[in-house]
Amino acid sequence: NPYNYAKYAVSKNNLQYIHQAVSNYTGNTTFYLQTKRNPKKTKYVRGNNSLLKRNDEKTIYEEVTVECDTVDNMFHDSKGSFALWIDAEGHGFEILEKSVNVLTNTKIIFIEVESKEFWKDQQLDTIVIDFLQNKGFTLLARDQEYPEQYNMIFTK
Repeated sequence: NPYNYAKYAVSKNNLQYIHQAVSNYTGNTTFYLQTKRNPKKTKYVRGNNSLLKRNDEKTIYEEVTVECDTVDNMFHDSKGSFALWIDAEGHGFEILEKSVNVLTNTKIIFIEVESKEFWKDQQLDTIVIDFLQNKGFTLLARDQEYPEQYNMIFTK
C-alpha cells in the first residue's frame, strides 16, 4: 500500500522497510486497495488490502502496481533461523509455497487463514495446514478472530 509505505517507512537500527508485495512469483503485480469516500471527499484506504479482490461486487478498488517477489528470493543469502508473520488477506498460501528454502530454517509461523472464501481464488485453511504439516510443522495454537477467519501458530 503506497499510502502506508509513505506514512510508516523507516530506515534505522538495521531495519529496512520495503515497498514490495510478497507472493509466489517475481515481477510487477496489481495491489487492490479497498476504497470509499468520506463526506469531505478525502480518500480513505482500508487496512485489509490484498493481491486478491474480495468476493463481493460492492467493493471499490484503487489499483496500484507494485513490485512482487518471493520470500526465498528476498532472503536467498540470509543465515540463521526465521520467524514468519503472514497476514496477507487471503494470499498466505501463495507466500508459503515459494518460501521452501526459508521454511527449512523457520522455527515459528504466525499466519492468518480463512475457512470461507472471502477473497477470489484464495486457498483455504485446510490447504495451508496440510502444506505446513507436510513441511514438518506442528500446529501449536489458533484463535477465533472471526467465525471464519482466524490465526494459527505453527512450530518446528
